[in-house]
Amino acid sequence: MATKDDIQELARVIGQRVQTRRKALGLTQERVAEQAELSPTFVAKIEAGVKTPSLGTIIDLAAALDLDPADLVRRSEKQADLERARNLADSFDGLTSEDAVFAEQELLHLIAHLRARH
Repeated sequence: MATKDDIQELARVIGQRVQTRRKALGLTQERVAEQAELSPTFVAKIEAGVKTPSLGTIIDLAAALDLDPADLVRRSEKQADLERARNLADSFDGLTSEDAVFAEQELLHLIAHLRARH
C-alpha cells in the first residue's frame, strides 16, 4: 500500500520529469499550462513537487509535453531496485541472527546461479 511518503516522492519525480521535458522542448510554464488547460501557478507547484497531479492532469500534461502519460509516472529502475531491497530487508525481520545469515548466504548463492545462466 502506498504511504504518504511514497506519494510525495512520486509527486516530486513527476514534477522533475515535467520540468526536464518542458525545458528540453524550450517551453515556458505558461505555455505548458495553456496547452494543458491549467494555471501557470499549478504547473509551477507540480514542478516543485508541492502538488500531486490527478490522473487527468497527468494525461493533459503528457499531451502538452508530447509524452506518453506513463513516462511521467513510471518508476525508474533505480527506484524499483530500492523498493526490492527494502522488501528484502523487511523479509529478514523476525529471523534470528543465525537464520538471517543462513538466508543471506542462500540468497547470494541463488543470485550467483541466476547470473551464471545469462
